[in-house]
Formats: sequence, C-alpha cells, structure tokens
Amino acid sequence: MPTHLVWFRRDLRLQDNLALAAACYRAREQK
Repeated sequence: MPTHLVWFRRDLRLQDNLALAAACYRAREQK
C-alpha cells in the first residue's frame, strides 16, 4: 500500500490546498 505525505508548513486550510488535492488524487489512482 503506497503512502502519501503532505507537509503543512504554514497554512492548515484544506479547501484550496493543491498539494493535498494532488496527494489524494494520486492515492486514489494507485489503489
């Protein structure tokens, strides 16, 4: 099972976080 890590450095906003969206997309694709 692949692991995806997103590092929140300054901002914990989830609704417009491109890195988080990309990690979620990649996790779904690798299932």
